[in-house]
Amino acid sequence: MRIDTILHLTDFSDSANQALSVAVDLASRHGAVLHLFHGLLLHTNRAIDRALDACADTATGRAARLVEQDPTRRLPEVRVSFLHAVSAFDAIMQRINPLQPDLIVMGTHGRSGLGRVLMGSTAEKVLRHAPGNVVTVKSAVHRVASGDPQRVLVPVDFSDGSAQALDAARWLARATDGRLHLLHVVAEPVPSVSADGQMWFDLNAAQRIERRLREWSGDIDGARWSVAEGSVPAQIASAARNTEADLVVMGIRGLTGLQNILIGRVTERVCRSCETPVLVVRDAA
Repeated sequence: MRIDTILHLTDFSDSANQALSVAVDLASRHGAVLHLFHGLLLHTNRAIDRALDACADTATGRAARLVEQDPTRRLPEVRVSFLHAVSAFDAIMQRINPLQPDLIVMGTHGRSGLGRVLMGSTAEKVLRHAPGNVVTVKSAVHRVASGDPQRVLVPVDFSDGSAQALDAARWLARATDGRLHLLHVVAEPVPSVSADGQMWFDLNAAQRIERRLREWSGDIDGARWSVAEGSVPAQIASAARNTEADLVVMGIRGLTGLQNILIGRVTERVCRSCETPVLVVRDAA
């Protein structure tokens, strides 16, 4: 994983402002170019130059304070742009495709009330279709220091996507001696049916899960792991709170059709319910 180019999607809302803090933190930590982007509908005739310039000034000011506190950081180059399109998603994709950012940072809620909540429409589409990795940030988030993650929660289901997310989490935490916590969530115990129609539960399943978690975390200094049972999004959000995580890193496969819809729904629920910033790592395989 590398972070040379960051694209921050903004609608100038509180959620976008929180996401900007994360984008600036990451850009100053990794020396990335920070692009600030706003999408406009074709019929909209709003002047947003001043708003984007103010957003750039805010980003530069925040970065300067971070560099002053930590000389190992670098002041990022900040660029601004906007586009008109038939929808916010179309405008975003028109910006993403030529830029090919290493990371997209966006808030999960828009600025115009429940009827225009970003997550579930535009943000979900970005999560599904953007070619790179995405960080989502809630407007009510309290911890935004994902450029220096000291505590990183990594939900794993032992898939290739989880392995790629774990690699990304290790890479992010390495520079700051961050600690990783691996979490596996069992949705519900599923009974098996024997040949004579009798139902039984696999009592060895918990031991197998714990063994896999030990294997996955065995070569990571200071790593911890745990197993939870229940709703996957709810358990991830709960674990992020309980471990006081700075960042949640989870994988998503590049699938199409029904599987992609189901994965998108789980990912959306995690991003919506989790107070901690969430990095969604796309499986490029």
